Amino acid sequence: RLAELCHLPLAQRKVSEIVTLMVEALARRDHDVVTLYLGVPAPCPVPLREANERRCRWRYLKLSCARQRWQSVLGTIDHFVA
Repeated sequence: RLAELCHLPLAQRKVSEIVTLMVEALARRDHDVVTLYLGVPAPCPVPLREANERRCRWRYLKLSCARQRWQSVLGTIDHFVA
């Protein structure tokens, strides 16, 4: 079971910290993260009353973990989400 990949307790933390926890959990099971895909919902550019009628927009980020240093990957993630 990969329960630690399915749930994290609510806490104030950076996205890079969450990604690090997930990668460490996978590493304990002999998995190597080569490419990281991160998707986050983008802010809705319309008034709240119209938001229910529109589709949610997502922004995606694809990072090669093999081509960049890990600290660079984490910095890019935090910048992308901010």
